[in-house]
Amino acid sequence: MSAVSAADRHSRALLTCYFLGLGAIMAVWGARMPAVQQTAHLSTAGLALVLLAAAIGMVAGLQIGGRYTRPARLPALLTTGSLALAGCLVLVGQGESLSALLAAALAFGLAHGVLDVAANSAAVRCQTAFGRPIMSGLHAA
Repeated sequence: MSAVSAADRHSRALLTCYFLGLGAIMAVWGARMPAVQQTAHLSTAGLALVLLAAAIGMVAGLQIGGRYTRPARLPALLTTGSLALAGCLVLVGQGESLSALLAAALAFGLAHGVLDVAANSAAVRCQTAFGRPIMSGLHAA
């Protein structure tokens, strides 16, 4: 078994933070849904449309992320994806109409999809460098 470099340990720590942040943002997203629904005066059907927009955005983001994720692009995708996801969460929280929430949720899903692909691609590369399974630990964060 080969020794793991300091750079690989640093990469794993950073990836753990990305996965932790992604989990925290998704927890906030879920916990804020009743408040978002109340603020925008949405019916249950309106809230379902917002959630559908987020899901459509995520599917598109997964496709885009899959096309653009290359080793050299991972740092930029991780950084911009994280910033975009956090910014979109703020937009969702500020939405006061169905149309504003639909646009924000679509963007939120898109950013989430791109970040998810980038984080998992980086995690696979990191796991390869470690030479043993570490993905479950990253996802547990």
